[in-house]
Amino acid sequence: MKRPDDEPFRDEASAFATLFPWCRGAKLLHFDFDGGTEVAIYDAELKCDDGALWRVWILVGNLPPTIIPREDYDSLGPALETQILNFEAWADAADRGETSMGHYTPVFYRNSTREVEPSARTAENIRAKMRMLREQVLTHL
Repeated sequence: MKRPDDEPFRDEASAFATLFPWCRGAKLLHFDFDGGTEVAIYDAELKCDDGALWRVWILVGNLPPTIIPREDYDSLGPALETQILNFEAWADAADRGETSMGHYTPVFYRNSTREVEPSARTAENIRAKMRMLREQVLTHL
């Protein structure tokens, strides 16, 4: 992955994490970036409202922003593959006309914790972004 100046994505990742009411701060430890896809992946430590630290990966850029807990994965590759599958399951549900998406991984708008409304159009958009992630990012991890 290319490593240019990550400041815009760093700001986006910190801002996204702290949109959640339980998050009191984000310490971004390391990042990977792919200039062709405009995707940044941060290894981060989130300070929770109870004072605990939570180690996560934060994905931002040209895809739905997301936080992936690190405790379930030894490395980023399997975590990212699982997240891609979760987003694809959301897209499948949207294609089936499901409107109650509470049991799927939430799909957020960029720079927001507002959830995307399920529709065939958003499902195709999500699938395209997941194809890009799988082909252009996951294969390089």
